[in-house]
Order: sequence, then structure tokens, then C-alpha cells
Amino acid sequence: MPDASAPEPIPAFAFLCYDKDETPRGDHTKFLAGELKKFLADLRSPEIDEPRFRHQVNGAGDTVSICTDCYGLVIISQDEIAIAEAENSHQCTEQMVLFP
Repeated sequence: MPDASAPEPIPAFAFLCYDKDETPRGDHTKFLAGELKKFLADLRSPEIDEPRFRHQVNGAGDTVSICTDCYGLVIISQDEIAIAEAENSHQCTEQMVLFP
């Protein structure tokens, strides 16, 4: 890696080492592609601590609460206590998958 403190994406060079007696048989390109896939699958993207509910105020001054797990409407209200109670009792019926 030329510069680990560089802004992301950080340029890096991939390489694979193995003992001479463990040399893969067959197509080396497919073997290297498979190993690279395994490596990339093991990388973890950073966890984003996102709140479970998003709030937006509509034109009437009501707070619209949406669940970020199922993207369902939880409540539309101006009463902060009612919003908190609705969010505390919210059960996701189905989780929407945005990027399968």
C-alpha cells in the first residue's frame, strides 16, 4: 500500500503466496479470481449507526415518523409523546430490501 493515510479509496496491490507444493492445478486465472472473491467477501464495510426512525415535518406542522428498517410509516402527529409511544411499540411486518 503506497500511502495508508491517503484519502479513500486507498490504492493497494493484491498478491497471493502459496508453497510450491500447494501450486493450484488447472486454470490459474480462475484460482486467483476465486481467492480474490473470498478475500473481498471477508471485507467488512463500516457499520453506520443510523437511528431506527426518521422524522420529517410536513406542511401542516406534523412530524412524520418512518421506520428505517421496513420503511413503513409509523405515525403522523404533533404530539411528541404519541410519536415516542408509536415508535416504541412499532413492529416491522416486512423488511424492504433496497439493494438485493
